[in-house]
Amino acid sequence: SQNFDAKGNETGDYALVFDGTDDYIDVGNVTTGIRTISCWVSADDISAHTDYVLDLNGVAYITIIFNGTQGSVTAVGIDSPTYYLNAVSGEQTITAVDTWYHVAITTATSINASDVTIGGLLENPGPGYFNGKIDEVRTWDDIRTDAEILANYNRSIANPYDESSLK
Repeated sequence: SQNFDAKGNETGDYALVFDGTDDYIDVGNVTTGIRTISCWVSADDISAHTDYVLDLNGVAYITIIFNGTQGSVTAVGIDSPTYYLNAVSGEQTITAVDTWYHVAITTATSINASDVTIGGLLENPGPGYFNGKIDEVRTWDDIRTDAEILANYNRSIANPYDESSLK
């Protein structure tokens, strides 16, 4: 396994690409008890709008709300979230297009990831989609510590089956 190379992944720019209009990946039921969500995102547009990054179950989802100059990562339906951007706790602000940002969100309240959609929200208030690239989506059934988020955010996982909390 190699470090994330800011092009999509270590194998050379093979990230999921979404057009912001109608693209999404329906993952389906993952598991119950999710407490940490992480992924890499690269937005193509920061004009005033909302991008839907990851929907866990129709009521718990992650968005980026853009105001025309920057975006703010927001967890909807996730109790008392702790945000990390590029492994910095408390950071939520995306300031540039075509730039990779690592997003991680933790919560003490477990989330039922029963209807996971990457790159879109099909339920109310949707439909809504993501305009850009998403890579390395990970859900964990434990609360990742600051040190774990820092240690894992910039590397691929050699053998995901060795990570018992990775779902």
